[in-house]
Amino acid sequence: MRFHHSLPLGVGPKDAWVLLRQVERVVAFIPGVEDVERTELGGYRVQVRDRVGPFQVHFPLDLAVTWDELQYQVLASGQDPATKSYMVMDVRVQVMPEGEASVLDIDASLQVTGRLGTLGQSVMTRMFEHKIDALAENLQRQLV
Repeated sequence: MRFHHSLPLGVGPKDAWVLLRQVERVVAFIPGVEDVERTELGGYRVQVRDRVGPFQVHFPLDLAVTWDELQYQVLASGQDPATKSYMVMDVRVQVMPEGEASVLDIDASLQVTGRLGTLGQSVMTRMFEHKIDALAENLQRQLV
């Protein structure tokens, strides 16, 4: 599953990057994310809890976050022990200048295997799309 979201920001790229580099804060803008913690290897570990159709899921996810002056990338992976489902996400964020403000572009992909991948693909698609939309809206609100 692939998703794209683009939205205008009320600030320039430099100010947008000040917020985007605060990983714990940005990740907390995603609904269902709990307990963001930094790992010894410089990555992050988050707990994602949500309902997917009839399933209550809990994905402990390991995050690897990288960025440069043009792009921010989050690679996440983890397994829900109850449904034996495995999730891999790749989220890439770019901030493009537009006059004195900027535009935030989010490109994301999601792969889910196991019970949720087999039985709940359409539900997972809607849920992931909702989370990317919420992340974009929450970032936009913070950058007004």
